[in-house]
Amino acid sequence: MTTPYRRQDGTFFTGEAHRSLVLGSSGEPVGLLEVVRDVTAHISTQRALQAEERRSRLALDAIPHMLWLSDATGWITYGNLEYRLHLPSGLRAQMHPADLERYDDLWEEAYAAGEGFEVDVRVNLSGYVDDLGLKEPLWRWLTVRAAPILDKQNRVTEWVSSATDNHDRLMAEQRAQLGERRYRELIESMPQIVWLMDPYGNLTYSNARWLHSVAGEGLPSAGRFESAVHPDDRADYTRLWAASLRSGQVFEAEHRLRGPGGRYRHFVSRAVPVRDESGQVTEWVGTTTDVDSQTFAESASALLVEVSDALAPRPDEVALNPQRYRDALGCLTRQLTDSAAVWLVRPADRPPGRRCRVALACTGHSHRSTRKRQFPY
Repeated sequence: MTTPYRRQDGTFFTGEAHRSLVLGSSGEPVGLLEVVRDVTAHISTQRALQAEERRSRLALDAIPHMLWLSDATGWITYGNLEYRLHLPSGLRAQMHPADLERYDDLWEEAYAAGEGFEVDVRVNLSGYVDDLGLKEPLWRWLTVRAAPILDKQNRVTEWVSSATDNHDRLMAEQRAQLGERRYRELIESMPQIVWLMDPYGNLTYSNARWLHSVAGEGLPSAGRFESAVHPDDRADYTRLWAASLRSGQVFEAEHRLRGPGGRYRHFVSRAVPVRDESGQVTEWVGTTTDVDSQTFAESASALLVEVSDALAPRPDEVALNPQRYRDALGCLTRQLTDSAAVWLVRPADRPPGRRCRVALACTGHSHRSTRKRQFPY
């Protein structure tokens, strides 16, 4: 028992009194002996420790995480306000059954090795309020961490554990991963070549359509497309691409790429810049579309129109002038030369023994002529 005492000089101290019975020589009581020990320093130290503990617990209660302490055997000795609010029955009692076995195994390993761990588990948080303000038990993902407190002999004396509600972050990550997979699958299924480049024009990604459409091993060397462009188109392609890189404007160019089998086909490449909040280009998103069939059809249509105009009789002509046939044949010869220059038809591109009329190859129509000269395809 401690009692305040007053000294002769008027100051006070806290004393702890001990009384004992004083016996005479014959064993009869003769009085009481009281010894007062000054415990002021000890009491002050205890009060300081208690005040520090109260401050520490108030600080722990202010932390927006669930914290708890347990002894070396796992018995919980303290839980902060968040723990008491959301885990009144204890973490394990509110844990999803599918996560219990893994959680228990981690604790067994921690006890055996004296080392901490971290794990994500689903917990039914008591008192969780959803966006509508309704209290409803919901399974939410928590990140649980446990760490040992060791003495001087490296023996575990306590465990400090925490649980952080990361449900929204984990769900956002899962949605982002799902969106990324869908985005990649969509790109891989597109009929165009889709590619990404950094702000300096270096290739960072291309879908599999490149490997199916362009001859060669893998992606273009040095991460650029110029090496796969037809030599006659390469200078214009490089000039337009360099101009877009400097200006940050949309890039578009028509060019030829060598496909499997060595045959060149017409493509249209288009790229747009992606900018950050400050307006700086962070990457380029581009597509390369095969327009060879469209180009062929346009040329064939143009040839048909020109031949039809050449053969059409004039209003003042009674019979078709033989010069019309010569003009039409001249048109065919000129267009055949242009078409050969566009598509670069090679003998290796046609099946063995295949032959056709030059007019039919360009227009697809039957035309009877007095000159049925055959040309290789």
